[in-house]
Amino acid sequence: MRYIYDGVQVDRPGKSLDYSLVLDYDEYKKTEDIRPILARDMLKSLETIKSVKKIQDFDVEKFKDDFEFFFKQNLWI
Repeated sequence: MRYIYDGVQVDRPGKSLDYSLVLDYDEYKKTEDIRPILARDMLKSLETIKSVKKIQDFDVEKFKDDFEFFFKQNLWI
């Protein structure tokens, strides 16, 4: 699959998912440590993936668990 993204031509396999996460600037601006908020937002965004597309041979829950483990190990949550 070929498409144009931000003026750049990109080739993607037909079975792929591309998404972006829009963060609430005002919420992040109010805190000195954005890590817990960023971790929360990233984990929540993975729920969106599950509702949008079933990715063959990819365990979204396991992927989310790995992220959560990383955030806990690094004291983000």
